[in-house]
Amino acid sequence: FGKAHMESEDSGSSGSKISNQSIAQEAAENKGNDGTLKKNVRYQLSEADELTKLRDEQQRLDEQRRELKEERSAWLGSDAVKEIEAKKKALGIFSAEAKAYRDSEEYQNYLAKRKDYNARMAQLEDQSAVLNGRIKEAGARMQQQNAKKGKAEQAVYDAKAEAHGGKAEYRRVLAKERLSLIHI
Repeated sequence: FGKAHMESEDSGSSGSKISNQSIAQEAAENKGNDGTLKKNVRYQLSEADELTKLRDEQQRLDEQRRELKEERSAWLGSDAVKEIEAKKKALGIFSAEAKAYRDSEEYQNYLAKRKDYNARMAQLEDQSAVLNGRIKEAGARMQQQNAKKGKAEQAVYDAKAEAHGGKAEYRRVLAKERLSLIHI
C-alpha cells in the first residue's frame, strides 16, 4: 500500500518534471521568436493607434460638417436672407429690375456667402473622403497583419504537432501539460 502510494507520487513528480521540461523547452523556443513577436505586437499596436487616431479625426470632421450645416441653415433661415430671396422672387427672372438687383452689392454679398458655405462644405467633404480612404487602408493592413499572424501561429502549431506524431497526439500532450500545471 505504501509502496504503491510512493510510486504514484514518483510518477506524478516525473510527469511534472516532463511537463516542466516541455514548458522550459517551449519557453526557450519562444525566446528565439521573442524579438519578432515584440516587433509584431509593437507594429500591431501602432496600426491600432493609427486607426483610432484616424477615426477620432473623422469624428471631428463630422462634427465640423454638422456645425457648418447648422450655421448655414440658421443663416438661410434668417430674416435678412428671407428678405433677399423675397425681393428676388418678386422681381422675377428676366426683368431689368431683377438684373439690376442681381448685380447689386446686397445680392452679390448674399451669393458670396452661399458660395463660401458651399466651398467650406466641399472642403470638409473632400477631407472626409481622403480620411475614409486612409481608414480603409489602415483596416486592410491590420486584417492582413492578423491573417499573417494567424498563419504563423498555425504553422508553429502544425510543426509542433508533427513533432509529436500528429495533431491529436499533440493535443493530448498539451492537455496533460495543462492538467499538470493545474495540480502544481
